[in-house]
Amino acid sequence: MYDSFVDQMLWGYRQQDSFAKFHRKDLLVYNRFKEIAKQFREHCNLSAFTIKDIDKFLWLAGKKYYPASWEAQS
Repeated sequence: MYDSFVDQMLWGYRQQDSFAKFHRKDLLVYNRFKEIAKQFREHCNLSAFTIKDIDKFLWLAGKKYYPASWEAQS
């Protein structure tokens, strides 16, 4: 589930909305990542969506807003 795009998005939302208290390195621990994703879902009133749906959204949005440097060059 976790990758750099999801990391960037969750960290960005944390900086912007303070939806949860966590350290960035917490995203690397699966159980903590899942807990943070659930807190994000609750904060954004997205209870109709699964954690997998949230992860996919974050990945797609992260890909758009934080493209990898090698992708941005092509």
